[in-house]
Amino acid sequence: MIVTEGRIPDYWKSSILLPVFKWKGDPMECWSYGTIRLVEHAMEVIEPVFEGRIREKVKINTMQFGFMPGKRTTDAILTIQQM
Repeated sequence: MIVTEGRIPDYWKSSILLPVFKWKGDPMECWSYGTIRLVEHAMEVIEPVFEGRIREKVKINTMQFGFMPGKRTTDAILTIQQM
């Protein structure tokens, strides 16, 4: 379907989010939880392909730190301190 019709099957797009307690803070507060996303196995294979193709086409500013390979939050903090 992806190749012939150029679209992803609807059931691949759905996922289940599971809240996981971080063992910090109050268990009654939302920010004390992280999430794990469960997706279809086929989507786990195809998502990196899509991401690679998108990153080739989109110009990303060097000040972008979130969701960037090889960059961490502490890098952003250090960059701001150096400015």
